Amino acid sequence: MKEEQSTLTLAIVIPVYNGELFISDCLESVYAASERLVADYNAGVEIICVDDGSSDNSIEVITSQFGDVILLRNEKNLGFAPTCNRGMKAASGEFIYLLNQDTRSRPDSIVTLFRKLCSDPQLGIVGPKFVGFDGHLQRECRSLPTYQNVLYELCGLAKLFPQSQKLASLRLRWFDHQNEAFVEQPMGAAMLFRRSLLQEVGYLDESFPIFFNDVDWARRILDAGYVNLYCPSAVVEHFIGSATRPKKPQMIHESHRSLYHYFEKWKSADGLWDSVVLKMWRVALNLSGSLRSWFWTMRG
Repeated sequence: MKEEQSTLTLAIVIPVYNGELFISDCLESVYAASERLVADYNAGVEIICVDDGSSDNSIEVITSQFGDVILLRNEKNLGFAPTCNRGMKAASGEFIYLLNQDTRSRPDSIVTLFRKLCSDPQLGIVGPKFVGFDGHLQRECRSLPTYQNVLYELCGLAKLFPQSQKLASLRLRWFDHQNEAFVEQPMGAAMLFRRSLLQEVGYLDESFPIFFNDVDWARRILDAGYVNLYCPSAVVEHFIGSATRPKKPQMIHESHRSLYHYFEKWKSADGLWDSVVLKMWRVALNLSGSLRSWFWTMRG
């Protein structure tokens, strides 16, 4: 849906992995939501899908129903971060909208995010409010992880004191998700940003293949002096975990491993506490991985 006479260009990048049940609705909603942007801003829009080695009919759905979508195909499953990076590198847009396959964009969502991003050059990521396909709010804004706020979640203090801005700071349990606010970590399922941001802070770190690449990226954006905005007037419907739910035990372990890698990457150069905690965590991860491998071997 490129417009030759456009003055601004938006690239919508969608990583696809076994998304046959979702990709048609996702793309149809993206087309509809893009019409307002094209009309109001004379903006050219390109849609890029990057298939990450799907074994279902995702590719057939895209090629048969959406002929003008730019389709890139990984030869094998590389993971979320490499797939997103490939799509973003192929994009020609001045603005990029990184979007999960298991979403449905409501009609005004894209143009609302676009207006907000253009209103302030200090904005890094602008993210929408998420609701489930059933319409229920998804409380997905976060603070950046710290040893303390992760510990408060693990030991249950965050649930016991959800209004405490210290004990419940990781999941922002007091945050009502109804008011616009700066947040450290918007949910990565839909993120609008300027292409120049990639040139300044870099692409997603591919050493986080599935989880925490968006968290790491949000931190780098904040460190570069930008702010990330939660914009609830833009609404996106989201089915959480469409690609990871079928492999839930493996994905839980991968999430823990990625969180460990996040702390390892951002540890203080002279932090004794960092070193002690990370060594203990590494032992626990190795033990967990060994037990999981043994369980699946015995089950088979």
